[in-house]
Amino acid sequence: MAHVNILTEYYPPDLAATGQYMCQLAEDISEAGWDVSVVTAMPSYVDNIPAPRKEVLNGVKVKRVFPGWLTRRSRTTRIIRLLAFPCLAMFHSLFGQKSSVNLVVSNPPTLPIAALLLKYVQRKPYVYLIHDVYPEIAAELGVLRKNSAVFRLWHFLHRKILSGASVVIVLGRCMKDVVVENYFPDRPEPNIAVLPNWADGRLIFPETRKSAGDDATAPGFVVQFSGNIGMFHEIETILAAAVTLRSRQDIVFEFVGDGANRGWAE
Repeated sequence: MAHVNILTEYYPPDLAATGQYMCQLAEDISEAGWDVSVVTAMPSYVDNIPAPRKEVLNGVKVKRVFPGWLTRRSRTTRIIRLLAFPCLAMFHSLFGQKSSVNLVVSNPPTLPIAALLLKYVQRKPYVYLIHDVYPEIAAELGVLRKNSAVFRLWHFLHRKILSGASVVIVLGRCMKDVVVENYFPDRPEPNIAVLPNWADGRLIFPETRKSAGDDATAPGFVVQFSGNIGMFHEIETILAAAVTLRSRQDIVFEFVGDGANRGWAE
């Protein structure tokens, strides 16, 4: 039986969106007849969620190789995770069940390096799923300068990762344009597939506020932000709107989510 090995930092019971998508994808691949394994970290997106080191979830073999207590709450621990988790994921993939193909996601941005090295060592292809385009997004945020040595090295490695993938999956045509313009303006581009993130209509559908559990006595109009409140997510506009409309008692702004910028937003 063909076997696919998925490398992802997040996987349920962790609540991060990436983990939810990877879980749905893994289970669908398993239902299609593939043998599926996942190498991931212990839950860390929300603290104190217990999970075993090894388990089988809906036919998917899950191995958690990184401690959950080392969260992303500080810059130091984020850097440690960036460096350590890809090494552990590569080690366990190398000495674990032999796969036909590896599937790797772009967060953390150092993780695809593990898939590239596994290709050289195991002679196994990999599929690269991009959620964020690094290091360009770091430069746009002012974290890196485009003329810095770190940016140039990272850009060089990312081109190797893109070129080495059997298939590169991006979330939309604009992301594909960014990849092509920044990495393949004058050379043949790799096999790039556009696959937007999906939603399960059986689980996510419109409800009345009462059936959804909201306070029926709350004001009549609710503006809700639901999702990741991270470094790369533009929430300044909705916060500015909330400030502008704070005198309106008939409008409530509601934020549901977590992330690196939650403290700043609060």
